[in-house]
Amino acid sequence: ALISAAIGGAFCTSALAFAVTDLAEKGYLTFLTNALPALQPQGGTWVDFFDMLWSPEAPALGLFAGSKYNPVVEGRVYSIDRMADVGLWLIFFVVGSAVQLRRLRPPAVEDESRKPLLGELPR
Repeated sequence: ALISAAIGGAFCTSALAFAVTDLAEKGYLTFLTNALPALQPQGGTWVDFFDMLWSPEAPALGLFAGSKYNPVVEGRVYSIDRMADVGLWLIFFVVGSAVQLRRLRPPAVEDESRKPLLGELPR
């Protein structure tokens, strides 16, 4: 249940990141470029976005890749895209795990004291 939630969350997150970045690259998210004029989205294939979740060495892709909006802490640049993607992945993982673990739980035992002793009564 946990492995499928982790892999499924990674698939969903990478697909969303790929789609949003692709829309921004094609100019469909003008409200975003108007609000953040220095934004230069860097796209790639969907597999590149999937790889970015699993490998810290993978190049950063997305809306904020290579922009001045990425925070710098002690000389190291942290990718907003990677942080947002991992955060969304965590949300998908937690929700998916909760749903699947709930379905694996055995059903609640019926209260035997409320059942008729001789079975169903005729009507």
